[in-house]
Amino acid sequence: MTTATRRTATSTVLAVLLCLAFSSGCAQPGHLKSATQRIEKKDYAGAVTYLELGARDGDRRCAYVLGSILISGEGVEPDLVEGVRWMREAAEAELPVAQAYLGTLYANGEGVEKEPTTAAEWYRKAAEYGNALGQAALGAAVFYGVGVPADTVEGYVWTQLAAEQGFPKAISNLSEMSGALTEEELKQAEKRVARFHPKENEGPDPNFATNNRSNRASSQVRRAGQARAFGSAARAAAGF
Repeated sequence: MTTATRRTATSTVLAVLLCLAFSSGCAQPGHLKSATQRIEKKDYAGAVTYLELGARDGDRRCAYVLGSILISGEGVEPDLVEGVRWMREAAEAELPVAQAYLGTLYANGEGVEKEPTTAAEWYRKAAEYGNALGQAALGAAVFYGVGVPADTVEGYVWTQLAAEQGFPKAISNLSEMSGALTEEELKQAEKRVARFHPKENEGPDPNFATNNRSNRASSQVRRAGQARAFGSAARAAAGF
């Protein structure tokens, strides 16, 4: 097994284990437990069986892990069609890490037609929930105008929010982005970032995000460790 394959396997196991630890939204924890045990034994076909049971019962995290396994072909025959279908199920069920992952599929044209605009839409959904990958990817898309009109200030803001969660690519992008902004634009960006960290009894800037899910971002930032860990598989797929 190559280093890359081992890294992918570790990411998937971690995703399943985290689903058990953060059980909110998991319809049948028993399915996840059984899948985890089989993954640990390298029985990926058996794991897929239990993940399918959980996913069909409406467990969005099972759908996400199942989708990532089928897309990557980790221990099983790759099936992009089914993998994308399950990933979409999880994304439409508003699992942020799946939304970010689906965005990368559209950005790369993997299993779907390459559609930068659709990729940016999924990145935004994930970003507004506070997902670090979604924020970093959306920040780059908006900053450089890939799939959306370019807006360097907004792009910087999303990148900064991802960097606050310790997202490596966002941290490295910030220095390049800051050099392209004027001093006034940097001040504007910092003010917008500050609105994602509201004082007690205050909400975030209602004029910044077009979707009301943005008010969840600040609470997600405080749970950065969970977001970074659970997003490992999606980061690998996105090349971040």
